[in-house]
Amino acid sequence: MNERVGGAAPRTALSDLTEALLATEKELGLIERRVADAPAWQRIRFEVHRRLIVESGVMGHPEPAGASAWGWLRARLRVLGAAGSRSAFGAVPPCELLFAGGGRRVRDARWGWYSPYCGIVAHGVAREALVVEFRNGPRTPAAPGVATRYLDRLHAASLLRRVGGRPAHVPSAFMKVMWEAASRLERDTGVAVDLGAMVRDDLTRREVELPRYRRLLRRCGARVVVVECSYDKHSVLEAARSLDLPVVELQHGVVSRHHLGYHFPSAPRDAVLFPDWFFAWGEHWRAAADFPLDPRRVPLVGFPRFDRERAMSGGADTGDDVLVLSQAMLGERLSRFTAALAERGLRERIVYRLHPREEPSWRRRHPWLAASGVRVTGAAVPLYPQLRSASVHVGSFSTALFEGMALGADTYLVPAPGVEYMDDVLRAGWATTADTPDALAASIAGARPRSDPPPLDALFRPDSLPRACALLEAIASGRPGGDLEEAHA
Repeated sequence: MNERVGGAAPRTALSDLTEALLATEKELGLIERRVADAPAWQRIRFEVHRRLIVESGVMGHPEPAGASAWGWLRARLRVLGAAGSRSAFGAVPPCELLFAGGGRRVRDARWGWYSPYCGIVAHGVAREALVVEFRNGPRTPAAPGVATRYLDRLHAASLLRRVGGRPAHVPSAFMKVMWEAASRLERDTGVAVDLGAMVRDDLTRREVELPRYRRLLRRCGARVVVVECSYDKHSVLEAARSLDLPVVELQHGVVSRHHLGYHFPSAPRDAVLFPDWFFAWGEHWRAAADFPLDPRRVPLVGFPRFDRERAMSGGADTGDDVLVLSQAMLGERLSRFTAALAERGLRERIVYRLHPREEPSWRRRHPWLAASGVRVTGAAVPLYPQLRSASVHVGSFSTALFEGMALGADTYLVPAPGVEYMDDVLRAGWATTADTPDALAASIAGARPRSDPPPLDALFRPDSLPRACALLEAIASGRPGGDLEEAHA
């Protein structure tokens, strides 16, 4: 293999899979097709792409390898056991802003475990806010002082209906289109996906979710719905649209033309079920995908968590660690690369940060990493001090890599599938690729030029929390025009 540092992202099979799916979608007009009033294809679109990636072998499965049926059942039983605890479908406090969060928690010395996206903004707004999300273990609520309710009862009802109830009806004409789409995808990718079964399962779940979300929104009196990860919340979007409620999405991660939650290159905007506004972190992100929105509906807001953590760090000097930021779907590739890098005289400097999904089983799944002698950490260690303690960051694609770039670290990308997410970054010279451990070790030693840091505003516009709160206030008041124009500039 050519030992290369620098250049553009190499093309991998991920590019081919994405292009095959988009071509099929365009040729068959899948975005525009409906089952009754449901955007049936769009509801499964992101998951279809993920299955193509995993089942083709381009990336690994995000869940632990060898996960048993018993493990699956235990997880579902935990959902059933928690179904009645602080349910969003019991008594809920009134609110003007309803936040549909993702349930993710990060650790902070001051707040403990907290929600890094919806939680911070919900805590900062002046209007009454309610966060609804799936329970994520015995951790603290989304943010101090923010009312939080859980959706586990809804998950349980949906699971019972899909396992033992009557499935949703899907017209034969639509099933025929799904059969044609599946045939084209198998021809072009080599992966067989039962799109008809996916549509039927998702529409069955929709029949459970949609009326409950409508009742929730009516009961709490929300005037604006704020979501993260909208491509996993189509029922929330549909419920809000049916009640003429505006929906705002807070950016929660990397946006790219390979992320089909956000990239709609050929679909008519009015055919796509999508939030009314997308609050982007910076100019880089607004240009990173073809959003189904007028650019004025993608204001440059910034990232409140980044602002907060950067301020708390006090601008400490960067340390000398080499921090490897893993991904659940690329853990084997990145961990093997890291074990080899440790043998190039860098063992004492390397810190390998696991993705949360890898933590329970990483020793079994990656024994070479366990034997490498490098320090291995996880979510219990706060991220930002680790970013600050490393002068070099290594990965393939992740939000943390962008945060590290903005903090001034030298960033190196292992050319594994997914590095296409970073095409624009590589072209701008904000990061470089390293084909082999030898090439990376030489670059770290100073034998090759390093990357240039990006302009901070391009990735994370400063003073984000006041701006996010002001824009939400304007939208709730029905007067977003001038405020959004300023954020667009």
